[in-house]
Amino acid sequence: MATAHPYIGGGGAIIQAVNHFRRSFPSTVTADTLKKLGIAPKNESYLINILRFLGIIDEEGKRTEEAAKVFNIHEDTGFQKAFGAIVKNAYVDLFALHADAAWELDSNALITFFRQADQSSGIVGGRQASTFRTLAALPATAMLPRPDLALLAQPAKKKANRPKKRRRKFHNLQRLSYPSSKQPKISSSVVHASA
Repeated sequence: MATAHPYIGGGGAIIQAVNHFRRSFPSTVTADTLKKLGIAPKNESYLINILRFLGIIDEEGKRTEEAAKVFNIHEDTGFQKAFGAIVKNAYVDLFALHADAAWELDSNALITFFRQADQSSGIVGGRQASTFRTLAALPATAMLPRPDLALLAQPAKKKANRPKKRRRKFHNLQRLSYPSSKQPKISSSVVHASA
């Protein structure tokens, strides 16, 4: 069985890490580093496995020379092409089977591939497919432009400042019912005093 393909629950952590490493790539990336950066909270080990699988960091967590060169490319097009090569080299078995069509495979085809390659469950196969699709959207190779990259990298839109709607509070208008033995008693002196 080949090395298992890594996965993470959501692609946001991958995008955050890549964007951060393009700005500033630490010499060593550990779970502690990711915690300090606020990337992949409680999923640091999954992201580290992905970075190792891609060859961005080595077994000790140190950035590799090849990754340092790629992440230092300032021009987006050049970075995307170089990052695409990293992804293609890491997923060599997928690209050997599907060639460049692997970039465009749908989720079902990817899940089938990962489940067969790694003998993984449906859930894990789905996460592996999602991880690959996130990585495939990042390089946006010149040969296969990926417009969905812009959607993945955009921060969430802020809601316009609208006046808050006041919520009306409706009180429970049901009468309290007491058991007959627990009925509150009103003394006659209290009734006369209030009259």
